[in-house]
Amino acid sequence: MKRFILAGFLLTSSFASSSLEKTWQLNQTQNLTFQAGQVSGNAGCNNFSGGYSTKSSVLTFGALASTRKACAPAIMEQENLFLKRLASTKRFLISPDGLRLTLIGDGVQRLTASR
Repeated sequence: MKRFILAGFLLTSSFASSSLEKTWQLNQTQNLTFQAGQVSGNAGCNNFSGGYSTKSSVLTFGALASTRKACAPAIMEQENLFLKRLASTKRFLISPDGLRLTLIGDGVQRLTASR
């Protein structure tokens, strides 16, 4: 079991991908749901979906398809950053309590499990 300390939390990489299979929130509008090799969610303005794969703590997203609504420029900028960071994700960490997900790539995104 690998252990990491990130922002004061002890995280392990021994969780199976089934721990990943739930809905995670970045904020009130941005979220993603993992289920059986498929990911979907809302990037802020548009919905997206695609495939993903995991191996140990490695997480790879396939091509993501997205709706094409136009929203306010600030929302679109936030959405583009979210999707860019998803595409660049290389690793993931789930907190021991299973309530926090950290995606690591070109930047770090910290999400919380939806209740």
